[in-house]
Amino acid sequence: MRARTDPWFSNFLLRVSDEVEEVIDQDYVRIPDDMTIPYTDETASKDALINEIFPSFATNAHSFYYSFDEAEDDTHNYYPLEFLNSLNVSGLPLHHLRLKIGCLIILLRNLDLANRLCNGTRLICKRFDPSVINAEIVVGQHAGVRLLLPRIPLAPSEEDMFPFKLKRT
Repeated sequence: MRARTDPWFSNFLLRVSDEVEEVIDQDYVRIPDDMTIPYTDETASKDALINEIFPSFATNAHSFYYSFDEAEDDTHNYYPLEFLNSLNVSGLPLHHLRLKIGCLIILLRNLDLANRLCNGTRLICKRFDPSVINAEIVVGQHAGVRLLLPRIPLAPSEEDMFPFKLKRT
């Protein structure tokens, strides 16, 4: 199969919609050999499929990013860090974010419109550095552009959710 950076599947779907791809019995489209995994036996074929969909899974299975949580208006330190880390708030990522090289990221807010970092932008993880994620834009006119995603401070939208203001970076 082809490398993930090549938009081969998107191009294939466009050719199917344009009726350029070979059709069988007017209802089926022939999938090219380079887009399939040959069947040998159930275990080997399943392993080959998993390795194709999740490349380097074993190597990247433990790529974690941990948040820096704080209660901004807690001057007396009433809320221990372990408690803040345990909070799962709608609209915020978990305290520990598990990522792997090749995984898809979708931005949920505008970060830098001038540099194409806006809500809904789809990226693929290329490398993990201590304080940034090295990623590449997948689709659109800026496909292929590499970016560095920094740590971003986030806060829940409902201000009365807690008796303190939670900030997760």
